[in-house]
Amino acid sequence: MEILITFLRLVLLSMVPFVLASQGTMLGGRTGIFNVAQEGIMLLGASLGFLVSYQVGNNFVGMLAAMAAGALFGLLLAYFTTTLKMNQFVIGLALFFIGVGLSTLLPKLIIGITLSPPLIPTLPEVSIPLLSQIPVLGPILFQQNGLVYFSILLSLVLWYFLYRTQRGLELRAVGENPMAADSLGINVVRARYWTAILGGALIGLAGAYLPMVYTGTFTEAMTRGRGWLAIALTFFGGW
Repeated sequence: MEILITFLRLVLLSMVPFVLASQGTMLGGRTGIFNVAQEGIMLLGASLGFLVSYQVGNNFVGMLAAMAAGALFGLLLAYFTTTLKMNQFVIGLALFFIGVGLSTLLPKLIIGITLSPPLIPTLPEVSIPLLSQIPVLGPILFQQNGLVYFSILLSLVLWYFLYRTQRGLELRAVGENPMAADSLGINVVRARYWTAILGGALIGLAGAYLPMVYTGTFTEAMTRGRGWLAIALTFFGGW
């Protein structure tokens, strides 16, 4: 039983970057912006999140930095594809390569090349009172780090927002038929900008999760294709 509990806890730990990145992809996709730069944004988020956490000594500030970097990439994607009407796939690939390059360059510029990589403290577990004492389910669901709880809550909030609110209906209309949405007075450009920015922030946070939970440090290409898998999961989930 202990082996099963440990396995299921690790499954929840491992799902977080996929949940965050796929939700970020889904947000932009719902308004017609298809982002293929996830891998690069996640790597940049991992690199920048680690560097800021290491320099400042605060993981939360590192997460904010990773989200800011992802939001900036989302803004650039929206600007080039929505305002300048450029090809989404081409711009996404360009941002992917920029993210990969910066993720490798920044640690060398800020920390330098070292024999042993510097470490940051990983996120602590947060046990929910009473619920964490439930046999079997308690250790699996209610003794996790804060980002596990956040990713689960985020999924529920986004589902409710998109399918149970007027604003969510408007965002879906922008992606399904932008001309019809515009004729109804919905600001298509603004909707695409905001979803691209928020989606990019979530993807950046997904990258920051890796050094802050898994390793305590940043290594090159540490996402190991998780960004590309997030795109596949978004398609598999039907957006």
